[in-house]
Amino acid sequence: MRSTAIATLTEATPDGFDNLLVDALGDEDAAVRRTAAEGLRELVEVLPAADGLALHLASGDAIVRSTVVDLLRALRTGTAAQYRAALADVDHRVRIESVRALVSLDDWQTVATASEDENREVRIASAQGLATIGLGVSRRSAPSRPIVTPSSARPR
Repeated sequence: MRSTAIATLTEATPDGFDNLLVDALGDEDAAVRRTAAEGLRELVEVLPAADGLALHLASGDAIVRSTVVDLLRALRTGTAAQYRAALADVDHRVRIESVRALVSLDDWQTVATASEDENREVRIASAQGLATIGLGVSRRSAPSRPIVTPSSARPR
């Protein structure tokens, strides 16, 4: 029922919808948190403010954390320190959003560290980010392992 209410808020966008959706990121029900996260991502261009978003960076839900990093980047309200902290997150989805956020700040040095990540998707995000910033592998030290492993070299 609460998920339906959150979905309705996303569709109707009444006054104060943004605060209600941000508050729902802390709901005890994962379905409510997911619906709120989806709604906030959908409405990012019309969000009047980012009040309270950063409070959810420490959420136990990786979907919430990744959404918050993405929204802080899109709204240009996040800090380099917040994005760098997110780069150490246990969940790869949060780390990917962190890389994207760091790219928006042209923080190529930190983005380059993600090329060493254990997760292939994070390494790809790092490579794409460095290309966006304008720094390819040739302009920095090569990673200790390939950013993308050829399928023929993967264990079966």
